[in-house]
Amino acid sequence: MNIETNYSTVIENGEVLKKSGRHTHESMCDCNFDAPLGQYRDVVVKYEGRKYIFYHSTAIVVELANGNLRLSNGGWATKSTKERINRHLPSGFELIQIDCDWYIETEESKVEFVSGMVIDVQDSSVEIHS
Repeated sequence: MNIETNYSTVIENGEVLKKSGRHTHESMCDCNFDAPLGQYRDVVVKYEGRKYIFYHSTAIVVELANGNLRLSNGGWATKSTKERINRHLPSGFELIQIDCDWYIETEESKVEFVSGMVIDVQDSSVEIHS
């Protein structure tokens, strides 16, 4: 599955649907402030039939054309990244942390979080894609 996740490419070529969370202290963030919308922590963009949710320039959730969700933390296993992903998960799914490990939990199962995993929203299943 080839999904564009480059912040600048998606922002420059897509339709910005929402932007929020302006940085108050640019020196405390490693976001690319020269990139379009770089001063915002949260940006939602429609691009090539997909909805992208960016947090600090990382595509944390990508809603695919079939409604499934691709999840990524971009290597940032932080409380705020987990919180942002959870905001966009459908009912019945939750990203939880046990000790230092993340899991996607549903009523039926608990699957270890892997950046790039895909959630099948229709049948509440999780697939791992590299």
